[in-house]
Amino acid sequence: MDNEKNILLYDTDKERRLIALFLNGMNNEFFPQCAEMLQPDDFEDAFCKDVWTVMVALAKKHSSVDMTSVYSLAPSMGINLTISELADCDDKESWISYPVELAALLSDMSTRRKMQHALMRQAIYMNDLDRSVTDIIAEARKTLDSAVERMPSDVSQMDVYRQSVQEWQARANGDTSDGILCGFHYLDKRGGLQPSDLNIMTGETSMGKTALAVNIMLNAARNGTAVGVFSLEMSLRQLFARMTSIVSGVSSAKLQYYRLDDGTFQIAFEGAASIAPLPIYYDASRTSNIRMIESGIRRMKLNYGCRLFVVDYVNLISDPKAKEKRLVIGGAANSLKALAVELDVCILLISQMRRAYPGESPVPTISRLKESGDLENAADNIYMVYRVELARERYKRPDMVYPDMSERWSRYDPSGTALIINGKSRNAGIGEFLLGFDKELTKFYELSQPPLMTKESMASNVAKETPPF
Repeated sequence: MDNEKNILLYDTDKERRLIALFLNGMNNEFFPQCAEMLQPDDFEDAFCKDVWTVMVALAKKHSSVDMTSVYSLAPSMGINLTISELADCDDKESWISYPVELAALLSDMSTRRKMQHALMRQAIYMNDLDRSVTDIIAEARKTLDSAVERMPSDVSQMDVYRQSVQEWQARANGDTSDGILCGFHYLDKRGGLQPSDLNIMTGETSMGKTALAVNIMLNAARNGTAVGVFSLEMSLRQLFARMTSIVSGVSSAKLQYYRLDDGTFQIAFEGAASIAPLPIYYDASRTSNIRMIESGIRRMKLNYGCRLFVVDYVNLISDPKAKEKRLVIGGAANSLKALAVELDVCILLISQMRRAYPGESPVPTISRLKESGDLENAADNIYMVYRVELARERYKRPDMVYPDMSERWSRYDPSGTALIINGKSRNAGIGEFLLGFDKELTKFYELSQPPLMTKESMASNVAKETPPF
C-alpha cells in the first residue's frame, strides 16, 4: 500500500516531537490521555512506534514514562533502542508543552490514513460488475466503521470531579493561571479571559474596539501568554505601529506618516525593541475565509502554544458556502466558539455595531450589534466600548453623560475616558468598568482616580452645542 500514501497525512517530525515531550519526564500526567488516543500502530516512524510501545507498557505498570525507564525496559520486550537515539529525539523542540493537542493531531492523521486506505480498497470493487451497488455500499460502511472504531471521547464523572476539585483548590490558593491576564482590573479580578470562551468586542466606528483588543493582547503577551492575530482590516505594520505607540508614547500616525527627529526615533526604537520579543504571531495571509482562519488557529496553537486569538473583524469574514451575510456571520461565530472549546483557547472576536437610529439612545446595547442574534448566541462574553466624548460630536449632543447602570457613571467626566459595558457574561455576571483613553496613542489604561464631572466641565460641554440655525 506504499504507493497509496498521501504525504500530507504523515508527519514523522511531530511524532518524534511528541515522543520527546515524554522522554524528558516532564509530562507524565498527560500520558494516559495521549495513550487513549494513540496506539503504537498509529505511528508511521518505526522508532516512534517502538518507543510508544514501551511507554504504554511502563504506564500499565504505573512507572514513570521517561528516557531512563524506556531504555531499561525495552530489551525485555525484544525492542532494541540505543541511548543515543533516545537522546537525539529528546533534543528536538521539546519546549512545546501541549502533548494532548499534538496526540490528537497525530490520531486524526492516523484515522485519515486508515480511512483513505479503506476507501481505496473499496474503490477497486467499483469496477466489479458482479458485485451489486448495495453490497459495495454496505461493505464501504463496514470498512469505514472499522477504521474509526477507536475514537475515545468518553470521560467519567469521577474524572470531572478530580479535575474540578484540583481547579477549585488552585483558586483557593490564589492561583488563576488558567485565565489570561490582560492588564485591566475588572477582567483580571475575575480570573482574566477564560480558555474555551468566545468574547465579542464591539462598538460603533472609531469608538476604540480594535484599540482595546490591541491593548489586551499586548498586556496578555507581556504576561507570558502567546497570542495569535488575524487582522482583516489593518496591515501588520499598522498593528505593530499601534503597539509601539502604546509603549513608547509616540503616536502611530507619526510613526507611519511623518518624518521623525532623532529624539523621537530613539524613543520609538526603544519601544519597538521592548515588544519585539513578545510571543505575538500574525497570520500573514490576511485571509478572510473562515475555514482558513480556523486552520490558522489550529496551526498557531500547535506550533506556538497560542492561548489567545484576536480576529479583527467578523463582519469582513467570508464563507463561500454561505449565500447570505447573516449566515456567514452566524456560521463564523458558531465555528469559532466550537473551536475555542475544542482547543481550550480564548478567542476575542471584534464586531461592528450600527449607529443609533434617530431618537434611539446612543448607549450601546446588544440589539445594536450587527447580526446580533447569531453573535449573541455564540458569545460567552460581549464587551461594548462607549466613549461619550466621541458620541457628543457624532450625535450633536454636547450635554450627553455616561449612563447610570451598576454604578452612577454620570458623575464622571467623559473627557479622555471610555466606559466598557460587559453586556453578556455566561458565567461571571454583567457589569461595567471605566478606563482612561488616550486617543492620540489609542491607549487604554487603568484610572487611579476617575475624573469627576464638575460644573465647569458641564458648562463647557453645553457651550459647544451647535445652534439649530
